[in-house]
Amino acid sequence: MLTFKAILTGLALVLTFVFGVELGYKRGHVQGLLDAQDKQIEFMANYIIYRESANRHEGVWGDKRLPYPAYGIAQFQKRTFNWMKTLAGRPDLNWKSEDDQRWLLVWALKNGYGNHWGNNYRRALRAAVERQV
Repeated sequence: MLTFKAILTGLALVLTFVFGVELGYKRGHVQGLLDAQDKQIEFMANYIIYRESANRHEGVWGDKRLPYPAYGIAQFQKRTFNWMKTLAGRPDLNWKSEDDQRWLLVWALKNGYGNHWGNNYRRALRAAVERQV
C-alpha cells in the first residue's frame, strides 16, 4: 500500500515531468508538507494510546470478555498485531513489546489502518483537524 509520503512525492515528480514546472512543490515545500503529516500522525498515535491505555503498557488488558483480548499500550489483539506486522514487513516485532506496539500503531495510521481503533481513531482524527496539527 502506498503511503501519503510516497503519493505526494510521486505527484510532485509527475507534475514536474508532465508540465515542466514545479507548480510550487519545491523540495522544501514537499518536505514541509511531509513534516506536517508526520506531526499529525504522531498526535493521533499519542491520542489513541492515551484513550486506549492511559499511556500504560505492562499488564493492560482490554476486551477480556471477547475470544481475542487486546493487550498493551495500543491495545492490539494478537491476531491483528501479527497480521499488521506481516503487512509492514516486520516479522521481528513482538506483541508484548511497548516499543513495537507504538511503531506498529504509527505504521498502521500512515498506511490507512487507523479504523482498527474504531471511535478512538475517529476522535483522534477530529481532534487533529480541530487543533490544526
